[in-house]
Amino acid sequence: MPLNSWQVVTTTHRGSKSENDDFALAEIHRARRGRYATLCVCDGVGSFPGSGKCAQAVGHAMTTILSKALFRRKRSSLDAFQLRNQVATELRRHIPKKSPSDATTPLATTLAAGIVDRNSLLTIWAGDSRIYLLNEEGQLLLATKDHQDEQGRLSRWVQGDGQIAGRLEANSLRFSSRPVAVCATTDGVHEHCQREELRQFLLYCVLSGVSDSQKLQNDLQAFLNVNVCDNYSLSLWTTQAGRRRLASRGRRLLNP
Repeated sequence: MPLNSWQVVTTTHRGSKSENDDFALAEIHRARRGRYATLCVCDGVGSFPGSGKCAQAVGHAMTTILSKALFRRKRSSLDAFQLRNQVATELRRHIPKKSPSDATTPLATTLAAGIVDRNSLLTIWAGDSRIYLLNEEGQLLLATKDHQDEQGRLSRWVQGDGQIAGRLEANSLRFSSRPVAVCATTDGVHEHCQREELRQFLLYCVLSGVSDSQKLQNDLQAFLNVNVCDNYSLSLWTTQAGRRRLASRGRRLLNP
């Protein structure tokens, strides 16, 4: 499958909570043992003002960490739990040290990252940002689980110094049905729509070939159809082959 048959696109919307900005990443890598897409979103935690800086720092660190993991691996497949431990260690090394004036200000961000290849999806996350998989039957599968307590408060996150509050969770999913899209979302997306609505939006993105960040931004804002005050971000991976497979199914996709 040609490299250009894979597409990645991201969008980030800044709401009124600009000091808790999101971060979104989507990249395609040609490594020694194949081709991979990496997705990542981070959402500055609102209860820690100024955490947008933490989301940016963690997101940029993940860009480097995931790229290194792909090019340094010794096997064709990545081990989710080994990578989880590597990410936890590397985050502490990559996050810039706080200045004395910032040392007393706690910062925090959620993290959801995914690595996609032809056969599997590897996910690493902390918090309530999510990774979704859309398969060729048009089914939308959630590949992560929110880290929240009984009151709905976050129970895990990444701190401003790169330490993990709680612990990172990791999972590896082997595809039983070929994927047509994988997306990472912050809660500003999935808390403002039903799961079926998100499925329909992703179907639209794949079938219409959305590959431009501005178009994705416009379409996502119209889809949410509200004046959202929260920040929201979405990172998306699709394939041209997946688009053709979905198109061949037509109206059957409406009720998978």
